[in-house]
Amino acid sequence: MPFGSYQVLGNLHLKFADSATPPQDYTRSLDLSTGEARIHYSQNAKTSTREHFVSAPDEVFVTRISGPVSFNILLDRPERFETKAVADNELLMTGTLNDGRGGKGVTYAGRLRVVLRGGSVKAEGNTLAVTGAEESVLLFAAATDYRGFAGRQLSDPIAATTLDLDRAAQKTYAELRAAQKADHEKWFDRVELDLPATPNSALIPVR
Repeated sequence: MPFGSYQVLGNLHLKFADSATPPQDYTRSLDLSTGEARIHYSQNAKTSTREHFVSAPDEVFVTRISGPVSFNILLDRPERFETKAVADNELLMTGTLNDGRGGKGVTYAGRLRVVLRGGSVKAEGNTLAVTGAEESVLLFAAATDYRGFAGRQLSDPIAATTLDLDRAAQKTYAELRAAQKADHEKWFDRVELDLPATPNSALIPVR
């Protein structure tokens, strides 16, 4: 059977300027009740926090990097892609997969926009370079032209990602987080699971 178009969208690479220095006090967590992943560490006498979540209401993946940092951003995938900087703070990755039968399959677009507090961002070839930012918010939107039994039924994924980011960029990080958290908890809190006590109950992690 043809494998068709079911593939991973791509990879978001962040390369930090001080990556040669090992981080200290590194912690990483995922809160299933709120849908947020968080990383915290110190490096070169500075602390940094990264927060990540996916917002269904706003159709974006959001990352906030707090702390004075400089880093480069790259989007890629194993095959059938082109990434280009379409603005000094925006990358666009596009491509069309095959259909497993020698023809064209799904066309996709992934668009990343950087919103900074302090510092600067500029395009360098097909990457973005962030320098000295106190806070960096990365907004990523993705879309395809798949028009089957599910999905958004789009015909222009490139235009859709522009519209999604334009809408999301009008909100503050706190507003994006609040909308995502409320939507996630509406589904997550539908079910509770109570486990009976056992001799090994003390060994079961609570979070």
